[in-house]
Amino acid sequence: MTRVLYTKTRHRFTPYRFSALMVTAFLVAIVFNTSRLGALQAPTPRISIDDDCTAISYASDGRLAYATRHIFNLQKFQVQRDDIWILEKDGRRRKILNGEKMTRGVEAFSYTITRLRWAPDGTRIAAELVTTQVNSKGEQVEDNLLLLVNQDGREMKIADGDNVVRGAIDGTWLANGGKLAYLTETVKPNLMFSITTIGSPGGHVFPLFDRHSFAALAWNAKRGMAVAIEKNLDDASQTRLVELNLISEDYRRLAALEGYVGGLSFSPSGSKVAYFRDINLLEARDVADPSLVTRVSVAYGMINWAPDENRLLIKRGLERQEGDLVWVSISTLATDPENDKSDSAASPALTPILNGQTFRDFALAPDGHSVALILLGKHNLQIFDLP
Repeated sequence: MTRVLYTKTRHRFTPYRFSALMVTAFLVAIVFNTSRLGALQAPTPRISIDDDCTAISYASDGRLAYATRHIFNLQKFQVQRDDIWILEKDGRRRKILNGEKMTRGVEAFSYTITRLRWAPDGTRIAAELVTTQVNSKGEQVEDNLLLLVNQDGREMKIADGDNVVRGAIDGTWLANGGKLAYLTETVKPNLMFSITTIGSPGGHVFPLFDRHSFAALAWNAKRGMAVAIEKNLDDASQTRLVELNLISEDYRRLAALEGYVGGLSFSPSGSKVAYFRDINLLEARDVADPSLVTRVSVAYGMINWAPDENRLLIKRGLERQEGDLVWVSISTLATDPENDKSDSAASPALTPILNGQTFRDFALAPDGHSVALILLGKHNLQIFDLP
């Protein structure tokens, strides 16, 4: 009899755990707000790919990497080992990784790709895998793995002569000569994380900020920087937004936060940071002068930055869950009253796109002229031009 060894698709790195009441209220609000537009047809996509996609990521030059679900029979097992493709700017597609040929020395090895990240120079990709394999006791064991390949699919060997890093979460290539940075779990389940880098070539492992542990982190790989949420698990009132230099290991406190529920995002220039203070309140701050802040009433979601960094494209909804896309303006930042504990916020007109249709995942092109979307249901990939 054939045994099924699929890897369960888990949410992406989302350190904050919503309560059941918050999730229920949030999803009801999303359904209510989008139901009025649900009957409208979305515009015609410029490109449609009828594969079951699990992750997407734009390179800085506009190429799109995407992972597709690949299931096949292997002796007595049915396994999943996803493929990686690159969509060129002219619309041509090429497969750079055939998952069926991916082996780790274990017969019953299965994985799904949950995240893709390009190096700033567009020559390498870090793919985050959630793996499942059968141990000597016949038990299924899950793990996180970073798979490192170049733009042609060739292995990028780094630590111990391998092209994978075990136990790594949310990895990214930095701009300084091929160094890899990633997170490892320090408090289970996915509550706190530490940062590690690996140099290439040589594979020298360097823990960073070893006296600090973080509840969330957003990379700016091109600048070698990150912003993070530093939190005291014993005292929820001690939540800090910090800036981290991953090259010099400098630590800078930006602000004490009255609340944080997720969505941390670092702007491409490194000048702004945005996050959700609660499930209906977005907060954006200036990094050079963190006292400059704006608060916007909008339902919780995933954030992409427009090229001018004065707008955010937000998919309202939980990660890998149904949600619509809206533009949110953050062009005006003002001095924040010291120790402000209010939830006062601007209520700008949100600008829905694609007639309010809902999607599972999205990525905004670097030039802001198009958006790649993973649909609900069969998880097909579509690309739409934006005004």
